[in-house]
Amino acid sequence: MKKVLVIAPHPDDEVIGCGGTIAKVSSENIHVDVAFMVAGWSGVQELDKKQAIAIRQDEAKEAGRILGIKNFYFLEFEDFNFVYSNDAVKAVIKVIRESNPTAIWFPHEADGDFEHKVTHQVTKEACWIASTSCFAELGEPTFNIKQLLCYEVWTPMLRSQLKVDITPFIEQKLKALRCYKSQLASIKYDEAIMGLNRYRGAMSSISKYAEAFQMLRTSFQIPD
Repeated sequence: MKKVLVIAPHPDDEVIGCGGTIAKVSSENIHVDVAFMVAGWSGVQELDKKQAIAIRQDEAKEAGRILGIKNFYFLEFEDFNFVYSNDAVKAVIKVIRESNPTAIWFPHEADGDFEHKVTHQVTKEACWIASTSCFAELGEPTFNIKQLLCYEVWTPMLRSQLKVDITPFIEQKLKALRCYKSQLASIKYDEAIMGLNRYRGAMSSISKYAEAFQMLRTSFQIPD
């Protein structure tokens, strides 16, 4: 059975980077899970930390239901203190072994936000360790990972090997993106993301809207 695990630095990055593709594979009955690395409380103004985290998680679940996401993992690493560490790698290994995906999607290594870069480094390391006998306490090794794709959030990729036509799912993506009211209150980025997807579609000549990916490993095909 094909199964996707999306690793996102913060709640909303999964929709920005690959929300249309999530909706697309979900429509093909491919199971999708998502893991969020950072709690994200600093992105909600004028609320205490506990309330802010609850809002971010509620928004993520609402957006996920629209896209067809099945399971959510909130790892809640601390805002501003999320760095590459054994704890972070082990947390992702545990998620990978529990989810047991055939594909993992995560931010590209040059994405501008520091926590996005850390997410890339941590995920890349965890992907290969998850298939070894290391850290047996984190679950059984998984040997199912056939595809590693990197998506773009705040920094468009200079090179991408895969463009996915998301035109039939663009309204679904926009609806999911607008679930993140706490984030759109400070930056109205929903239309900007649509602009990036229009650009990717036009420049690839495959569609009106597309999402771009770098392929690190692939023998798992996204449905046309």
